[in-house]
Amino acid sequence: MTPIAKDALVEQSATARSSVIPPEVDFTAMIARIRAGDPKAKEEAAWLFSGGIRLLLSRQLKPHMVEEQVRKVLFSVIQAIETEKHSEPGQLLGFVRTVINSRIQAILNEGGGEAQSTIPPGDSFRHSCTPERVRDFAEEVRRKMSVREREILRSYYVRREPPESIQCRYRISGTQFELIISRARSLFEELRSD
Repeated sequence: MTPIAKDALVEQSATARSSVIPPEVDFTAMIARIRAGDPKAKEEAAWLFSGGIRLLLSRQLKPHMVEEQVRKVLFSVIQAIETEKHSEPGQLLGFVRTVINSRIQAILNEGGGEAQSTIPPGDSFRHSCTPERVRDFAEEVRRKMSVREREILRSYYVRREPPESIQCRYRISGTQFELIISRARSLFEELRSD
């Protein structure tokens, strides 16, 4: 084996290990950074937790439901940290698991006990609501978002631009994009439940 091939093999092995074994994470610092509004900390948390969340959700839900629920769980966890509803670094992983179980239970309850055949909550609402009421809710959500977030949402929902071009234009990562979409959906669902 040539030295170059050997170096490539070692590099591939290190990359594979780092994707399976998460690096040592200082949850205390991560929580403090999220509370301080550091978008990088939110992105790191999303990267750190998304694989495990996806795995646990995929055991209970149909494949087409998983990604939406991953976003909702991530948004809930980050929002809980930001609003100081969760502040124990040593219990963060358990908290994430609790949020996952709560989402699964909500879906099971909504679908009459069959997670595999449920309709995501937003879809059933949109179909059963008048266009005027949906527009009112959307306007209320719009007022709660920043100007930049509103423009990103407008590009995605109104102009139907692909996420990749939006991310490139606004210089945001895929995770940041998903968090903005999740926040808007969460606000919309919060308003409709009131």
